[in-house]
Amino acid sequence: MTPDGTLTITTPTGHSYTQKPLSHLLFPDWNTTTAPAPPPRPPTRKTRSPGATVMMPTRKQPRSKTRAQHITTERAANAAQAATERAAIIAKAKAENRTPPPDYHDPPPF
Repeated sequence: MTPDGTLTITTPTGHSYTQKPLSHLLFPDWNTTTAPAPPPRPPTRKTRSPGATVMMPTRKQPRSKTRAQHITTERAANAAQAATERAAIIAKAKAENRTPPPDYHDPPPF
């Protein structure tokens, strides 16, 4: 392929076929050649070795430890929310001069 879009194909039998772009037929005086590509820019930073690129980030701690921390944080948040709700129920019962419901730490069996 040439810069003006002309495509030359040579078959295995030795025949050559040249195809010009349609713009050549519609606009014969139109110059469709393109400038050569600019040279590549030099790298901005030095790499460790010729074939090295960006490395995959490494974990600061294992997945199991990260998962355990997430679970512990979630359980603490759930316990804090349950304590807040329990305190609101007790305050409401005292305001209505009732005895507060018993505190069962286990969830219902269903």
